[in-house]
Amino acid sequence: MDFLAQADRRPAPWLALLALLLLVQIDPWWRPGNDACAYLSIARSVARGGPVERLGSRQIFFAPGYPLLISPAFLIGDRPFRIIQTLHWLLAVALLLGVHRWARRSLPGGALAVTWLVIVNASFWMHYRRTLSETAFMAVLVWTGEALQAATLPGPAARRLGLTLLGALLAAALSAIRQAGIFLTAGFAVAMGLEAWRGRVGWPRAVLQSLAVGLPAAAVVLSLVLLDQRHAPESPGASTYLDHFVDPGLGLAERVSDGIRQRASDVGRLLVPGMVKAQSRQPTWLDPNLIVYLPVAAAAALGWWRFARRAGDVWAWSLPFYLGFHVFWPFGQATRFVLPVLPLLWAAVWCLLERAPRRRQALLPLLAVAHLGVSAGFWVAERKEARELNALWPALETLAAPVRESGLEAAAVDLKDDRRFLLQFLIDRPLPNQESVSSVPGTARWVFAPERMLPPPGFSPRRRSGGLQLLFREGN
Repeated sequence: MDFLAQADRRPAPWLALLALLLLVQIDPWWRPGNDACAYLSIARSVARGGPVERLGSRQIFFAPGYPLLISPAFLIGDRPFRIIQTLHWLLAVALLLGVHRWARRSLPGGALAVTWLVIVNASFWMHYRRTLSETAFMAVLVWTGEALQAATLPGPAARRLGLTLLGALLAAALSAIRQAGIFLTAGFAVAMGLEAWRGRVGWPRAVLQSLAVGLPAAAVVLSLVLLDQRHAPESPGASTYLDHFVDPGLGLAERVSDGIRQRASDVGRLLVPGMVKAQSRQPTWLDPNLIVYLPVAAAAALGWWRFARRAGDVWAWSLPFYLGFHVFWPFGQATRFVLPVLPLLWAAVWCLLERAPRRRQALLPLLAVAHLGVSAGFWVAERKEARELNALWPALETLAAPVRESGLEAAAVDLKDDRRFLLQFLIDRPLPNQESVSSVPGTARWVFAPERMLPPPGFSPRRRSGGLQLLFREGN
Protein backbone atom coordinates (compact mmCIF):
# COMPACT_ATOMS: atom_id res chain seq x y z
CA MET A 1 0.00 0.00 0.00
CA ASP A 2 1.39 3.45 -0.90
CA PHE A 3 2.24 6.00 1.76
CA LEU A 4 -0.63 8.38 0.92
CA ALA A 5 -3.27 5.65 1.12
CA GLN A 6 -1.83 4.28 4.35
CA ALA A 7 -1.74 7.70 6.00
CA ASP A 8 -5.22 8.50 4.72
CA ARG A 9 -6.59 5.43 6.50
CA ARG A 10 -5.34 6.73 9.87
CA PRO A 11 -5.49 10.52 9.53
CA ALA A 12 -5.86 11.53 13.20
CA PRO A 13 -2.12 11.73 14.08
CA TRP A 14 -1.39 13.70 10.92
CA LEU A 15 -4.24 16.15 11.53
CA ALA A 16 -3.10 16.58 15.14
CA LEU A 17 0.40 17.37 13.89
CA LEU A 18 -1.02 20.08 11.64
CA ALA A 19 -2.90 21.58 14.58
CA LEU A 20 0.33 21.53 16.61
CA LEU A 21 2.29 23.27 13.84
CA LEU A 22 -0.27 26.06 13.93
CA LEU A 23 -0.40 26.17 17.73
CA VAL A 24 3.32 26.85 18.15
CA GLN A 25 2.98 29.98 16.02
CA ILE A 26 0.86 31.78 18.61
CA ASP A 27 2.76 34.71 20.10
CA PRO A 28 1.98 38.16 21.58
CA TRP A 29 3.32 40.17 18.62
CA TRP A 30 1.37 42.08 16.02
CA ARG A 31 2.33 41.93 12.34
CA PRO A 32 1.30 45.42 11.20
CA GLY A 33 -0.39 46.23 7.91
CA ASN A 34 -2.90 48.67 6.50
CA ASP A 35 -5.86 46.27 6.39
CA ALA A 36 -4.81 44.69 9.68
CA CYS A 37 -4.88 48.09 11.34
CA ALA A 38 -8.31 48.85 9.89
CA TYR A 39 -9.79 45.58 11.17
CA LEU A 40 -8.41 46.22 14.65
CA SER A 41 -9.75 49.76 14.69
CA ILE A 42 -13.25 48.56 13.80
CA ALA A 43 -13.09 45.79 16.40
CA ARG A 44 -11.92 48.22 19.09
CA SER A 45 -14.76 50.65 18.33
CA VAL A 46 -17.27 47.78 18.65
CA ALA A 47 -15.79 46.74 22.00
CA ARG A 48 -16.08 50.30 23.24
CA GLY A 49 -19.79 50.34 22.48
CA GLY A 50 -19.67 52.28 19.22
CA PRO A 51 -20.15 54.11 17.05
CA VAL A 52 -18.57 51.58 14.69
CA GLU A 53 -15.64 53.35 13.04
CA ARG A 54 -12.49 52.65 11.07
CA LEU A 55 -9.69 54.96 12.21
CA GLY A 56 -12.21 57.61 13.20
CA SER A 57 -14.36 57.30 10.07
CA ARG A 58 -17.93 55.99 9.95
CA GLN A 59 -17.16 54.61 6.49
CA ILE A 60 -15.69 51.31 7.63
CA PHE A 61 -15.33 50.01 4.03
CA PHE A 62 -14.34 46.52 5.21
CA ALA A 63 -16.94 43.82 5.81
CA PRO A 64 -17.68 43.83 9.56
CA GLY A 65 -17.91 40.08 10.21
CA TYR A 66 -14.27 39.52 11.16
CA PRO A 67 -13.95 42.66 13.35
CA LEU A 68 -17.13 41.66 15.18
CA LEU A 69 -15.66 38.21 15.77
CA ILE A 70 -12.44 39.53 17.36
CA SER A 71 -13.95 42.56 19.13
CA PRO A 72 -14.46 40.80 22.52
CA ALA A 73 -10.68 40.49 22.79
CA PHE A 74 -10.47 44.26 23.33
CA LEU A 75 -12.59 43.90 26.46
CA ILE A 76 -9.59 42.13 28.00
CA GLY A 77 -6.76 44.43 26.93
CA ASP A 78 -5.66 47.23 24.61
CA ARG A 79 -3.29 44.98 22.65
CA PRO A 80 -4.94 41.54 22.76
CA PHE A 81 -2.86 40.01 19.97
CA ARG A 82 -2.22 36.68 21.69
CA ILE A 83 -5.96 36.27 22.30
CA ILE A 84 -6.74 37.03 18.66
CA GLN A 85 -4.08 34.58 17.49
CA THR A 86 -5.57 31.92 19.76
CA LEU A 87 -8.94 32.55 18.13
CA HIS A 88 -7.23 32.20 14.75
CA TRP A 89 -5.86 28.85 15.87
CA LEU A 90 -9.35 27.60 16.76
CA LEU A 91 -10.60 28.78 13.38
CA ALA A 92 -7.66 27.11 11.63
CA VAL A 93 -8.41 23.82 13.38
CA ALA A 94 -12.03 24.14 12.22
CA LEU A 95 -10.68 24.79 8.73
CA LEU A 96 -8.40 21.76 8.61
CA LEU A 97 -11.17 19.50 9.91
CA GLY A 98 -13.58 20.96 7.39
CA VAL A 99 -11.18 20.58 4.47
CA HIS A 100 -10.47 16.98 5.46
CA ARG A 101 -14.18 16.19 5.71
CA TRP A 102 -14.87 17.85 2.33
CA ALA A 103 -11.94 16.14 0.61
CA ARG A 104 -12.78 12.73 2.13
CA ARG A 105 -16.24 13.01 0.59
CA SER A 106 -15.20 14.33 -2.80
CA LEU A 107 -11.64 12.97 -3.28
CA PRO A 108 -11.39 9.35 -2.14
CA GLY A 109 -7.82 8.66 -1.07
CA GLY A 110 -6.75 12.30 -1.33
CA ALA A 111 -8.24 13.85 1.79
CA LEU A 112 -5.11 13.93 3.94
CA ALA A 113 -2.81 15.02 1.12
CA VAL A 114 -5.05 17.93 0.15
CA THR A 115 -5.51 18.98 3.79
CA TRP A 116 -1.77 19.03 4.39
CA LEU A 117 -1.05 20.97 1.20
CA VAL A 118 -3.61 23.59 2.19
CA ILE A 119 -2.54 24.06 5.80
CA VAL A 120 1.27 24.11 5.31
CA ASN A 121 1.04 26.67 2.50
CA ALA A 122 3.25 29.72 3.08
CA SER A 123 0.54 32.20 2.12
CA PHE A 124 -1.89 30.60 4.57
CA TRP A 125 0.69 30.68 7.37
CA MET A 126 1.50 34.35 6.77
CA HIS A 127 -2.14 35.44 6.75
CA TYR A 128 -2.99 33.14 9.66
CA ARG A 129 -0.53 35.08 11.85
CA ARG A 130 -1.95 38.46 10.88
CA THR A 131 -5.09 40.22 12.07
CA LEU A 132 -6.78 39.62 8.72
CA SER A 133 -10.01 37.89 7.76
CA GLU A 134 -8.54 35.01 5.72
CA THR A 135 -8.58 32.34 8.44
CA ALA A 136 -12.13 33.15 9.54
CA PHE A 137 -13.39 33.35 5.96
CA MET A 138 -11.82 30.03 4.94
CA ALA A 139 -13.14 28.20 8.01
CA VAL A 140 -16.71 29.43 7.52
CA LEU A 141 -16.44 28.89 3.75
CA VAL A 142 -15.65 25.19 3.94
CA TRP A 143 -18.37 24.42 6.48
CA THR A 144 -20.93 26.49 4.59
CA GLY A 145 -20.06 24.46 1.50
CA GLU A 146 -20.58 21.24 3.43
CA ALA A 147 -23.98 22.35 4.71
CA LEU A 148 -25.09 23.42 1.24
CA GLN A 149 -23.80 20.21 -0.32
CA ALA A 150 -25.85 18.18 2.14
CA ALA A 151 -28.89 20.32 1.27
CA THR A 152 -28.68 19.19 -2.36
CA LEU A 153 -29.14 15.52 -1.45
CA PRO A 154 -32.49 13.69 -1.40
CA GLY A 155 -34.01 12.94 1.97
CA PRO A 156 -36.86 13.79 4.33
CA ALA A 157 -38.36 17.23 3.78
CA ALA A 158 -37.64 18.31 7.36
CA ARG A 159 -33.96 17.44 6.96
CA ARG A 160 -33.69 19.31 3.64
CA LEU A 161 -35.41 22.33 5.16
CA GLY A 162 -33.10 22.34 8.18
CA LEU A 163 -29.96 22.03 6.06
CA THR A 164 -31.17 24.76 3.69
CA LEU A 165 -31.81 27.14 6.56
CA LEU A 166 -28.45 26.31 8.11
CA GLY A 167 -26.74 26.88 4.77
CA ALA A 168 -28.56 30.20 4.34
CA LEU A 169 -27.47 31.35 7.80
CA LEU A 170 -23.86 30.35 7.21
CA ALA A 171 -23.83 31.93 3.74
CA ALA A 172 -25.07 35.21 5.22
CA ALA A 173 -22.39 35.06 7.92
CA LEU A 174 -19.77 34.24 5.27
CA SER A 175 -20.82 37.27 3.20
CA ALA A 176 -20.54 39.44 6.31
CA ILE A 177 -16.92 38.33 6.74
CA ARG A 178 -16.10 38.97 3.09
CA GLN A 179 -18.67 40.01 0.52
CA ALA A 180 -17.31 37.57 -2.07
CA GLY A 181 -18.73 34.77 0.04
CA ILE A 182 -22.01 35.32 -1.78
CA PHE A 183 -20.61 33.45 -4.78
CA LEU A 184 -20.89 30.19 -2.88
CA THR A 185 -24.65 30.61 -3.19
CA ALA A 186 -24.21 30.83 -6.97
CA GLY A 187 -22.41 27.48 -6.86
CA PHE A 188 -25.32 26.08 -4.86
CA ALA A 189 -27.77 27.32 -7.48
CA VAL A 190 -25.75 25.63 -10.24
CA ALA A 191 -25.59 22.37 -8.26
CA MET A 192 -29.34 22.45 -7.64
CA GLY A 193 -29.98 23.24 -11.30
CA LEU A 194 -27.91 20.25 -12.37
CA GLU A 195 -29.78 18.03 -9.93
CA ALA A 196 -33.08 19.23 -11.42
CA TRP A 197 -31.82 18.79 -15.00
CA ARG A 198 -30.85 15.20 -14.22
CA GLY A 199 -34.31 14.58 -12.78
CA ARG A 200 -33.17 13.94 -9.23
CA VAL A 201 -35.16 16.85 -7.79
CA GLY A 202 -38.02 18.96 -9.10
CA TRP A 203 -37.39 22.39 -10.59
CA PRO A 204 -39.65 24.13 -8.02
CA ARG A 205 -37.56 22.70 -5.19
CA ALA A 206 -34.31 23.70 -6.94
CA VAL A 207 -35.50 27.28 -7.45
CA LEU A 208 -36.96 27.70 -3.96
CA GLN A 209 -33.88 26.31 -2.23
CA SER A 210 -31.56 28.48 -4.31
CA LEU A 211 -33.58 31.59 -3.44
CA ALA A 212 -33.75 30.63 0.24
CA VAL A 213 -29.97 30.40 0.37
CA GLY A 214 -29.10 33.29 -1.94
CA LEU A 215 -31.46 36.04 -0.79
CA PRO A 216 -30.16 36.40 2.81
CA ALA A 217 -26.56 36.59 1.57
CA ALA A 218 -27.60 39.10 -1.11
CA ALA A 219 -29.34 41.20 1.55
CA VAL A 220 -26.14 41.27 3.62
CA VAL A 221 -24.01 42.34 0.65
CA LEU A 222 -26.51 44.98 -0.49
CA SER A 223 -26.72 46.40 3.03
CA LEU A 224 -22.93 46.71 3.21
CA VAL A 225 -22.77 48.44 -0.18
CA LEU A 226 -25.51 50.93 0.77
CA LEU A 227 -23.90 51.59 4.15
CA ASP A 228 -20.57 52.21 2.45
CA GLN A 229 -22.16 54.66 0.00
CA ARG A 230 -24.03 56.40 2.80
CA HIS A 231 -20.97 57.19 4.90
CA ALA A 232 -18.59 57.90 2.02
CA PRO A 233 -19.37 61.67 1.97
CA GLU A 234 -18.22 61.87 5.60
CA SER A 235 -14.71 60.83 4.51
CA PRO A 236 -13.50 63.27 1.83
CA GLY A 237 -11.38 61.57 -0.81
CA ALA A 238 -12.35 58.06 0.33
CA SER A 239 -13.33 55.52 -2.30
CA THR A 240 -16.29 53.15 -2.12
CA TYR A 241 -16.86 49.57 -3.22
CA LEU A 242 -18.47 50.73 -6.45
CA ASP A 243 -15.60 53.12 -7.23
CA HIS A 244 -13.22 50.17 -7.51
CA PHE A 245 -15.13 48.81 -10.49
CA VAL A 246 -14.42 51.96 -12.49
CA ASP A 247 -10.93 52.70 -13.77
CA PRO A 248 -10.91 55.51 -16.35
CA GLY A 249 -7.35 54.58 -17.28
CA LEU A 250 -8.28 51.06 -18.43
CA GLY A 251 -10.77 49.82 -20.98
CA LEU A 252 -12.78 46.66 -20.41
CA ALA A 253 -10.41 44.48 -22.44
CA GLU A 254 -7.33 45.82 -20.61
CA ARG A 255 -9.02 45.38 -17.26
CA VAL A 256 -9.98 41.77 -17.97
CA SER A 257 -6.52 41.04 -19.34
CA ASP A 258 -4.84 42.43 -16.25
CA GLY A 259 -7.26 40.58 -13.97
CA ILE A 260 -6.56 37.27 -15.67
CA ARG A 261 -2.82 37.87 -15.32
CA GLN A 262 -3.17 38.63 -11.60
CA ARG A 263 -5.33 35.61 -10.85
CA ALA A 264 -3.11 33.27 -12.90
CA SER A 265 -0.12 34.62 -10.98
CA ASP A 266 -1.92 33.99 -7.69
CA VAL A 267 -2.60 30.37 -8.63
CA GLY A 268 1.05 29.81 -9.53
CA ARG A 269 2.35 31.56 -6.43
CA LEU A 270 0.12 29.39 -4.23
CA LEU A 271 0.86 26.04 -5.84
CA VAL A 272 4.57 26.28 -6.64
CA PRO A 273 6.75 26.03 -3.49
CA GLY A 274 8.91 29.07 -2.80
CA MET A 275 7.21 31.42 -5.28
CA VAL A 276 4.65 33.03 -3.00
CA LYS A 277 6.48 36.37 -3.21
CA ALA A 278 7.89 35.94 -6.72
CA GLN A 279 6.45 38.85 -8.67
CA SER A 280 7.98 41.75 -10.60
CA ARG A 281 7.92 45.16 -8.95
CA GLN A 282 5.79 46.45 -11.81
CA PRO A 283 3.80 43.35 -12.78
CA THR A 284 2.81 43.13 -16.46
CA TRP A 285 2.44 40.39 -19.01
CA LEU A 286 6.22 40.67 -19.41
CA ASP A 287 6.73 39.31 -15.89
CA PRO A 288 9.14 36.36 -16.41
CA ASN A 289 7.44 34.43 -13.60
CA LEU A 290 4.45 33.96 -15.90
CA ILE A 291 6.49 31.34 -17.76
CA VAL A 292 5.79 29.18 -14.71
CA TYR A 293 2.46 30.60 -13.58
CA LEU A 294 0.47 30.36 -16.82
CA PRO A 295 1.04 26.61 -17.44
CA VAL A 296 0.33 25.88 -13.76
CA ALA A 297 -2.90 27.90 -13.87
CA ALA A 298 -3.97 26.22 -17.13
CA ALA A 299 -3.30 22.77 -15.66
CA ALA A 300 -5.27 23.69 -12.54
CA ALA A 301 -8.20 24.81 -14.71
CA LEU A 302 -8.23 21.44 -16.49
CA GLY A 303 -8.05 19.57 -13.18
CA TRP A 304 -10.89 21.70 -11.78
CA TRP A 305 -13.11 20.83 -14.75
CA ARG A 306 -12.53 17.13 -14.19
CA PHE A 307 -13.22 17.48 -10.48
CA ALA A 308 -16.35 19.62 -10.88
CA ARG A 309 -17.95 17.32 -13.45
CA ARG A 310 -17.29 14.25 -11.34
CA ALA A 311 -18.00 15.53 -7.83
CA GLY A 312 -20.93 17.84 -8.59
CA ASP A 313 -19.66 19.85 -5.65
CA VAL A 314 -21.28 23.15 -4.60
CA TRP A 315 -17.93 24.70 -3.76
CA ALA A 316 -16.40 23.58 -7.06
CA TRP A 317 -19.21 25.14 -9.10
CA SER A 318 -18.79 28.44 -7.24
CA LEU A 319 -15.17 28.81 -8.38
CA PRO A 320 -15.87 30.42 -11.82
CA PHE A 321 -18.11 33.03 -10.18
CA TYR A 322 -15.61 33.73 -7.41
CA LEU A 323 -12.56 34.04 -9.67
CA GLY A 324 -14.56 35.86 -12.34
CA PHE A 325 -15.45 38.55 -9.82
CA HIS A 326 -11.82 38.94 -8.80
CA VAL A 327 -10.76 39.32 -12.41
CA PHE A 328 -12.72 42.59 -12.37
CA TRP A 329 -11.74 43.56 -8.81
CA PRO A 330 -8.46 45.34 -9.58
CA PHE A 331 -6.16 44.27 -6.77
CA GLY A 332 -3.36 41.72 -6.39
CA GLN A 333 -3.30 41.63 -2.59
CA ALA A 334 -0.45 39.11 -2.36
CA THR A 335 -2.57 35.99 -3.11
CA ARG A 336 -5.20 36.95 -0.49
CA PHE A 337 -8.11 36.74 -2.94
CA VAL A 338 -7.28 33.28 -4.31
CA LEU A 339 -6.07 31.77 -1.02
CA PRO A 340 -9.62 30.89 0.18
CA VAL A 341 -10.08 28.50 -2.77
CA LEU A 342 -6.70 26.79 -2.29
CA PRO A 343 -8.41 23.48 -1.35
CA LEU A 344 -10.11 23.50 -4.77
CA LEU A 345 -6.77 24.12 -6.49
CA TRP A 346 -5.17 21.11 -4.77
CA ALA A 347 -8.25 19.02 -5.56
CA ALA A 348 -7.68 19.99 -9.19
CA VAL A 349 -4.05 18.87 -8.96
CA TRP A 350 -5.14 15.56 -7.43
CA CYS A 351 -7.58 14.91 -10.29
CA LEU A 352 -5.04 16.00 -12.89
CA LEU A 353 -2.59 13.35 -11.69
CA GLU A 354 -5.12 10.53 -11.34
CA ARG A 355 -3.84 8.80 -14.48
CA ALA A 356 -0.35 8.69 -13.00
CA PRO A 357 -0.93 7.36 -9.47
CA ARG A 358 2.71 6.50 -8.86
CA ARG A 359 3.81 10.00 -9.76
CA ARG A 360 1.07 11.40 -7.55
CA GLN A 361 2.20 9.20 -4.68
CA ALA A 362 5.75 10.52 -5.01
CA LEU A 363 5.03 14.13 -5.95
CA LEU A 364 2.42 15.24 -3.42
CA PRO A 365 4.40 14.31 -0.28
CA LEU A 366 7.43 16.09 -1.76
CA LEU A 367 5.30 19.16 -2.45
CA ALA A 368 3.97 19.09 1.11
CA VAL A 369 7.50 18.90 2.54
CA ALA A 370 8.70 21.69 0.23
CA HIS A 371 5.79 23.97 1.14
CA LEU A 372 6.34 23.24 4.84
CA GLY A 373 10.02 24.15 4.54
CA VAL A 374 9.23 27.44 2.81
CA SER A 375 6.54 28.29 5.36
CA ALA A 376 8.83 27.49 8.29
CA GLY A 377 11.58 29.66 6.80
CA PHE A 378 9.25 32.65 6.45
CA TRP A 379 7.94 32.09 9.97
CA VAL A 380 11.41 32.07 11.56
CA ALA A 381 12.47 35.23 9.71
CA GLU A 382 9.19 37.01 10.39
CA ARG A 383 9.18 36.02 14.05
CA LYS A 384 12.50 37.77 14.62
CA GLU A 385 11.28 40.90 12.83
CA ALA A 386 8.00 40.91 14.75
CA ARG A 387 9.75 40.57 18.11
CA GLU A 388 12.12 43.46 17.36
CA LEU A 389 9.35 45.68 16.03
CA ASN A 390 6.99 45.07 18.94
CA ALA A 391 9.75 46.06 21.36
CA LEU A 392 9.04 49.63 20.16
CA TRP A 393 5.55 49.76 21.70
CA PRO A 394 6.59 51.78 24.83
CA ALA A 395 8.56 54.31 22.79
CA LEU A 396 5.82 54.79 20.23
CA GLU A 397 3.16 55.03 22.93
CA THR A 398 5.11 57.98 24.37
CA LEU A 399 4.91 59.74 21.01
CA ALA A 400 1.30 58.81 20.27
CA ALA A 401 -0.27 59.82 23.58
CA PRO A 402 -0.58 63.60 23.00
CA VAL A 403 -1.80 63.07 19.44
CA ARG A 404 -4.50 60.63 20.53
CA GLU A 405 -5.63 62.90 23.38
CA SER A 406 -5.79 66.03 21.20
CA GLY A 407 -7.81 64.42 18.41
CA LEU A 408 -6.05 66.66 15.88
CA GLU A 409 -5.00 65.45 12.43
CA ALA A 410 -1.55 63.92 12.09
CA ALA A 411 0.84 62.90 9.33
CA ALA A 412 4.13 61.07 8.99
CA VAL A 413 7.28 62.03 7.12
CA ASP A 414 9.73 59.43 5.80
CA LEU A 415 8.57 56.68 8.17
CA LYS A 416 8.83 52.98 7.52
CA ASP A 417 5.40 51.44 7.02
CA ASP A 418 5.68 49.05 9.98
CA ARG A 419 6.31 51.90 12.43
CA ARG A 420 3.69 54.06 10.78
CA PHE A 421 1.05 51.33 11.18
CA LEU A 422 1.94 50.88 14.85
CA LEU A 423 1.47 54.61 15.39
CA GLN A 424 -1.75 54.54 13.37
CA PHE A 425 -3.09 51.81 15.63
CA LEU A 426 -2.14 53.81 18.74
CA ILE A 427 -3.71 57.12 17.65
CA ASP A 428 -6.65 55.37 15.93
CA ARG A 429 -6.53 57.85 13.07
CA PRO A 430 -5.20 57.73 9.50
CA LEU A 431 -1.50 58.51 9.30
CA PRO A 432 -0.54 59.29 5.68
CA ASN A 433 3.15 59.17 4.87
CA GLN A 434 4.81 62.10 3.09
CA GLU A 435 8.24 62.44 1.51
CA SER A 436 8.92 65.80 3.19
CA VAL A 437 7.33 68.21 5.66
CA SER A 438 6.49 70.54 2.77
CA SER A 439 4.12 67.86 1.47
CA VAL A 440 2.23 67.59 4.76
CA PRO A 441 -1.38 68.83 4.39
CA GLY A 442 -2.06 72.15 6.06
CA THR A 443 -4.75 70.56 8.20
CA ALA A 444 -2.23 68.25 9.91
CA ARG A 445 -1.04 69.72 13.23
CA TRP A 446 1.11 66.78 14.35
CA VAL A 447 3.96 65.20 12.40
CA PHE A 448 5.89 62.02 13.21
CA ALA A 449 9.37 62.10 11.67
CA PRO A 450 12.81 60.51 12.05
CA GLU A 451 14.78 61.98 14.95
CA ARG A 452 17.62 63.01 12.63
CA MET A 453 15.41 65.44 10.69
CA LEU A 454 15.73 69.10 11.66
CA PRO A 455 12.35 70.67 12.47
CA PRO A 456 11.41 73.07 9.65
CA PRO A 457 10.12 76.60 10.33
CA GLY A 458 6.70 76.58 11.87
CA PHE A 459 7.17 73.23 13.62
CA SER A 460 8.47 72.63 17.10
CA PRO A 461 9.63 69.30 18.58
CA ARG A 462 7.47 68.03 21.42
CA ARG A 463 8.79 64.53 22.12
CA ARG A 464 11.56 62.18 21.03
CA SER A 465 11.55 58.42 21.50
CA GLY A 466 12.57 55.25 19.67
CA GLY A 467 14.55 57.09 17.00
CA LEU A 468 11.52 59.22 16.08
CA GLN A 469 10.30 62.66 17.02
CA LEU A 470 6.91 64.30 17.30
CA LEU A 471 6.56 67.76 15.80
CA PHE A 472 3.73 70.23 16.32
CA ARG A 473 2.68 72.89 13.81
CA GLU A 474 2.52 76.23 15.56
CA GLY A 475 -0.26 78.76 15.03
CA ASN A 476 -4.00 78.33 14.58
